[in-house]
Amino acid sequence: MESHNEDKPNKMDFLISFLVDARGGSMTGSRKSGIRMVIPPQSAEQPVRITCRQLRPDQVLTLPPLSEGEGLACRILQLTPATFLAPVLMEVPYFTPLSDNREIIVLRSETGKKWTVHLNTTENSNLTSFMATSINNLKDNINTTTITTLKIPQYFAIISRPRQETISVGPDGGVVDSQLNHQVQCLFPSRSLTKQISVGISVFSINKCFTKEMTQQAGAVSPVITVEPRRRKFHKAITVTIPVPEVKLPTKTNQANSLPHPGQPGHLLQMREDMPIETELMLLCSMSGSGSRTVWEDVTLSTPLSFSNNCVQFTTVVSAQFWLLKLPAWMASDKLAIADRIFRSAMRVPYLAQLWVFWREAERKEGVELRVVMVTEGERVTENTLEEKENFTLLGKSAELDILDKSEMQLRISGNMETISGSVQKINFRPFMENRATAELKRKEAYAPAAGQVEVVTDCEEVLFTMPLLFQMGEK
Repeated sequence: MESHNEDKPNKMDFLISFLVDARGGSMTGSRKSGIRMVIPPQSAEQPVRITCRQLRPDQVLTLPPLSEGEGLACRILQLTPATFLAPVLMEVPYFTPLSDNREIIVLRSETGKKWTVHLNTTENSNLTSFMATSINNLKDNINTTTITTLKIPQYFAIISRPRQETISVGPDGGVVDSQLNHQVQCLFPSRSLTKQISVGISVFSINKCFTKEMTQQAGAVSPVITVEPRRRKFHKAITVTIPVPEVKLPTKTNQANSLPHPGQPGHLLQMREDMPIETELMLLCSMSGSGSRTVWEDVTLSTPLSFSNNCVQFTTVVSAQFWLLKLPAWMASDKLAIADRIFRSAMRVPYLAQLWVFWREAERKEGVELRVVMVTEGERVTENTLEEKENFTLLGKSAELDILDKSEMQLRISGNMETISGSVQKINFRPFMENRATAELKRKEAYAPAAGQVEVVTDCEEVLFTMPLLFQMGEK
């Protein structure tokens, strides 16, 4: 007599591939990939083997076109293209923090040459009812994005980007108000568009650690405002409203001079103690398209600015990126270089990562080797690691940390330990790989305990992680 279990949906783990038939099932990637695919019964027309690989960026021939501020939230997924009779679901963990100003989107590529935004299916009744069964109960509470589709492409890419606030605007016009910054607005007058399209804005605030030098000289920056879709020409000029950069000085400012001088709307006079600091307000614009490197131009003289309620208003017939800078006069000649440096530092994508700290006795007498490994969440292999092979001992690890891509961090040692001259004291972070730095240490006082503290300091001079050190030398 045949078992009824043969007709039940499969529930299994897989390394790289799995076989699915009309019974459907729920398949979860093993070895901490966390990827889960749910295929309801009767969705597969015939048995099909689905392969799912996670690729690093250097393993993909054509990467998704990414603008500054955008980055891969996890490795790129390479799949077996397949078509189903009903929607199937994929749950993919991502390793970038979500906040009010960032969001996750999904791109797809059928052949690996051209990437488009993936839109989830809307009629998912079969999927919803199947997901309600006990076979699909989730165990792990991790950040995941959900993909539903009738057709699996060759590649999926999960992207973290600055949040875009969009509405549908047609010939009647409309207004996009930012929920992140209520002073930011984009007004589309009637007949600026001839058909109904999705338009929007993104507002990206610059972390103050990237503008310290400018701030000390009475400078300031506004958020970077992007009108989407970029490089679109309108039939009538639209009006963009941006807050005036707020100057915060440690001493009193001359409030009477906080407004532009007559005839010179871009010039402000600030007073700090008894020394006047003349600053210039300038509007920068970038016409670079999505996926292209941002190139800033100063359009202050060619764009009339009006001031109201601590905001600047101007009109444009082309959607682009806009940015207000208030610079001391002596910095104005280098405005584009300064803007480019601040922009590229601030627009780096944040990732969720952990720090692992190891040690071993060095060949040099009375010395130790301290190794710090920095790795994106989910990437660290805990079995048969390089550190185990090289006889390092784990001292400890950090909690989940937010780390910017391409960060260069310093290792600072204190207490009775110090680095030996020439020893590596910095670590560079790149996502989806294990980033290592090894420093050789020695005691300051030979007869005092081999103890101290390690600090990992970001390129913004912020202490990211601190851990006490105590080396049991001679006891291993």
